[in-house]
Amino acid sequence: MNSKEDDKQDGLEGSWNYRVVEFTADGETWRAIHEVYYRNDVPSGYSGTPAVVTWDPTDADEQAGLRVLRRMQEALSKPVLTGDDFGNNAANDSEA
Repeated sequence: MNSKEDDKQDGLEGSWNYRVVEFTADGETWRAIHEVYYRNDVPSGYSGTPAVVTWDPTDADEQAGLRVLRRMQEALSKPVLTGDDFGNNAANDSEA
């Protein structure tokens, strides 16, 4: 995945959010919340491992952890993504 600086140089705006991604392998199906990356508002890739709730404990904002959880919770109300949503543009960090 290109860095944000590369996206800006290419004239493409990059962004990300948490989304539920569905996987199927060996006859089994499962879902997990991943970071999903967008290019021009189109899903272009996702993190190779499911998202983990983390935040900086030295941050003065006592609500930081709750904000991360809320953003993950928002992912549950959005349509589930599958590999088809990424087409040939999927640029995952690693194999899911």
